Amino acid sequence: MERLTPLLEQYQRIKSRYKDAILLFRIGDFYEMFFDDAKQASRLLGVVLTAKSIGKNNRVPLAGIPHRAAESYIQKLIQAGLKVAICEQLEDAEKTKVIVKRDVVEVITPGTILRPSLLQESKNLFLAAVCLANDVIGLALCDLTTGDFTVGETDLAKLNEEIRRLEIKEIIVPASLIEAFNKKIESSSVTAVDDYNFIYEVAYRKMKEHFQVVTLEGFGIEKKKIAIQSGGALIAYLEENQRS
Repeated sequence: MERLTPLLEQYQRIKSRYKDAILLFRIGDFYEMFFDDAKQASRLLGVVLTAKSIGKNNRVPLAGIPHRAAESYIQKLIQAGLKVAICEQLEDAEKTKVIVKRDVVEVITPGTILRPSLLQESKNLFLAAVCLANDVIGLALCDLTTGDFTVGETDLAKLNEEIRRLEIKEIIVPASLIEAFNKKIESSSVTAVDDYNFIYEVAYRKMKEHFQVVTLEGFGIEKKKIAIQSGGALIAYLEENQRS
């Protein structure tokens, strides 16, 4: 196999950190997508699928969208239930003799949309985290557009009622339980995250740090262990995807 160009090597390094997202890789006035991302985006967005030569007999699938028109394309990807990672140029290409530094500055998921052009003004945008212990479900809810954050405990029937009532756009669950939850949860967008974020001690510490408190007793959830697990995991997910 032909060696990748320095640009594609950079792309692969960044893409390896966002394997579950469509990576929009900024090159000048365009966001480019390569390999499987290019094929998937071409089908969903109706953009032309081309190829980039990297040797005598090797061509890498390529699709691109104009930077100025990116919002409408991102909206289509989100509506399809996908994540989108926005990778920008971090320095002026004309001022460097080597490859331009790039990195992901934002990850947009169905439940973490903050761009006004992608929001519906009359609707809340709820993101949820759920975990399970002894038939009790820990539920954490957040609406980034209003700042509302709620945690509690419920059961499966009431969880699905809440999903329908609130039109929850995305639900994060422990990766080890993704198959079980896919069968139980009435949602088109279920995201698996590292089980580590749902560990009680980790989640408890995350919530304390975020709300800058010594204990969670003042919120009335000190003894609601599984609710805390969901709440801490939700905050960790937001910190990872919304770096601002």
